[in-house]
Amino acid sequence: MIPLGLWLRKLFYGRYSFAFQNHINRFDSRKNFNKNFTTACSKIDPLNHYRKVTEPDAGLKVFQATSPIIFNEIAFGLQFRKVVAKIGKYNCYDCQNYNGVVWRRLGTRERIYNHGVKRIYHFIDKKYFFGELFFSDLRKIDPAVIAGSLLQKYTGTAHPATSDNFRIDGEDAFIFFENSGINLSIKYISTADAHTNEKLIDTLRPITLPEYSARELSDEL
Repeated sequence: MIPLGLWLRKLFYGRYSFAFQNHINRFDSRKNFNKNFTTACSKIDPLNHYRKVTEPDAGLKVFQATSPIIFNEIAFGLQFRKVVAKIGKYNCYDCQNYNGVVWRRLGTRERIYNHGVKRIYHFIDKKYFFGELFFSDLRKIDPAVIAGSLLQKYTGTAHPATSDNFRIDGEDAFIFFENSGINLSIKYISTADAHTNEKLIDTLRPITLPEYSARELSDEL
């Protein structure tokens, strides 16, 4: 039986709210709700996942983009509900609260380079600022081929094959190619919005663990 308080939180705050998502973690009730908004997009904490981008790396290669950086043809800065409407069907959703700043993730499963991948959209305070392609198993892909295609597209020039981490800088966004040796994450991050940048620098960079974990996560990702 689903606790009345859980239904009331969903009704009052909404299914995407941290108040509902955080509360549902305490009950074995996820099976009673649509899995699309009760299945986490990743078992990696989003803030720690982002932190790698900010860490100094003297050996990191940096390229300059010659074309605008955009993720899946969806403009950065859109509000959460507008992105939901644009992508249509999604397969996962989760949110965390860091010192009052709510970080949401919304994801879909697709096939790119003939391999399964998660396309994940990140939001701070409901504003879309970060898109990600996440390949969970390096054994099934060739990172160098993907890197070459990415560099060709955004720099307009062929580059020597590489599977190492690198960055592509654009005018108001950048791409961070991160090969962990286990999985591959390609992050498209906007720097255009001053409010979001301030939240990231002043509030999120000092790592503060969320009050509660997102949920008991599936084996996926």
